[in-house]
Amino acid sequence: MKRVALVGSLLVLGVSTLLAAQAPKPGPEAGKLVVWVGAWTYEGETQAGPLGPAARVSGQETARLVMDGFALEWTAEETGLFGGVRWGEMWVYDPVGKNYPFFGYQNDGSFWSGTVSSSGSGWKFTGTWTVKGTAYKWRQDRSFSPDGKAWTWKDEISSDGKTWVPLGWGKVTKR
Repeated sequence: MKRVALVGSLLVLGVSTLLAAQAPKPGPEAGKLVVWVGAWTYEGETQAGPLGPAARVSGQETARLVMDGFALEWTAEETGLFGGVRWGEMWVYDPVGKNYPFFGYQNDGSFWSGTVSSSGSGWKFTGTWTVKGTAYKWRQDRSFSPDGKAWTWKDEISSDGKTWVPLGWGKVTKR
C-alpha cells in the first residue's frame, strides 16, 4: 500500500512538473508592462468640463503583474474631481491588435475601457469613459522620465469624438 502511494505521488509530481514546464510564458510585449510595476504617488489638475468643475487631484496607486505576467493590475485611491474614490484597472497584451486592451472601474460606478499603445517612453491611451450614465470619448498621453521613476500624463475628453477639450494633467512618481 505504501509503495502504491509513493508511486502515485511521484507520478503526480512528475506530471505537474511537466505541465509547469510547458506553461506559456509572456512574450516581450507583455514583458513591457513591467515598467509600470510598483507603488506610485500622483498629483495633478483637472479642467472644468463635462465631468465637473476644475479641481486638484492626488492619489496613490499600485501596479503589479498578475496571471503569470500576462496582465497588469492597478489599484488606487484618489481625492479630487470625484471626491475620495477608489479605482482599479486591468491591462493585457493583444498580439493580434498589437496593443494593450484595458478596462477600469471606480467605486462611484464610473468605468472605462480602450487600448494602450507604446512607442519608446510614450504610451497613448484611447477609449470610452462612462460617468453617471453618459459615455465620453477619452484619450491620454503618458511619458516616462529617462530614469523610469516618474511619468507625466495629459487627458482630453470629447462628448462626440470630434471636438476634444483638455481634461487634466499631472505627474506621477515612484514611491
